[in-house]
This record gives sequence, C-alpha cells and structure tokens, in this order.
Amino acid sequence: MAFDKRHKLINQMIGSFWEMQSNVRSARGWTKPDHHPISRQQVELLFVVSQYGSPNVKEIADSLGITSGAVSQLIEHLVEEGMLERGNSSDDRRIVQVRFTRHGAKIFKHFQAHRVAKMTDFLSALDDQELAQFTGLLDKMMRNFADKYGGKDRSKKCKPNDS
Repeated sequence: MAFDKRHKLINQMIGSFWEMQSNVRSARGWTKPDHHPISRQQVELLFVVSQYGSPNVKEIADSLGITSGAVSQLIEHLVEEGMLERGNSSDDRRIVQVRFTRHGAKIFKHFQAHRVAKMTDFLSALDDQELAQFTGLLDKMMRNFADKYGGKDRSKKCKPNDS
C-alpha cells in the first residue's frame, strides 16, 4: 500500500476513533443507567478497580489520565457510598490501595451488564466473524502499542473482587 494511501487511512481511523469516543462520552445512559447517582468518572474508576483488583491511587490516575488528587476525591465519594474500601499495601504501608466492597462489587456487576448490553447493541452492525476479526485486530494493536511504548497488561478479565 502506498504511503499516501496508508497515511490517509490512518488519519481517517484517528478521526473515527475520536468521533466514536466523543459520541460515547456524550451519549446519555451509555456509561451507566441514568438513575444511578454516581458520575461517569466514578464509574470509570470502578472499571479500573475491576481491571487491577486492588489498584493504588497512582495506577488509577494513570489509567484515567487525571491527577492523584482528583482520584482521591472520586475514591472518597465511592467509599462514602460503601462501594470501595481503602487499605495500605502489604509491601509499602505508605501506598493506599482500594478494592470493592461486597456492595460495590454488586453495583459494578450491574454497571458491567449495562455496558455489555450497550456494546452488544452498538456492535450489532458486525456479524460474528467481523466481530472476531475486529477484536483480534484491537488486541494486535494493543500488543504492538505495549511493545513499542509500554503499557499495562490488559489481558485480565474485567471481574471485581468479591471480598
């Protein structure tokens, strides 16, 4: 493929990713059911906790692209709501980690089911073969990105701790 054509396709892909991300963030009811009182950022934080298990504040901040101070404020509200609990790392007592409470794990499972339903509807434009191919291509791109630029291992299943 000629460089100019590849460059044009890459620019098109960048625009499509940006537009899709913008649409998802602004779509009402996409991230969480409308009736739930927590913010979109708090839901995203719960998804980070589900990925890491017991992340520390810095891991959450890096994943969300926000400051540690902002993460601490989000965590505070989720602790007050009984969804998360704080604890110190067994390796370094100065490091604060968070994890789901039983109530938080239950709420998160509800959010996850909501998100899966939304994604199922969104991806209904693809047949099973196209979906498998798309998923494989995304995995390949993420492995390449991690190899070249570093990054977290996203191969863990999205499953909250039940403790």
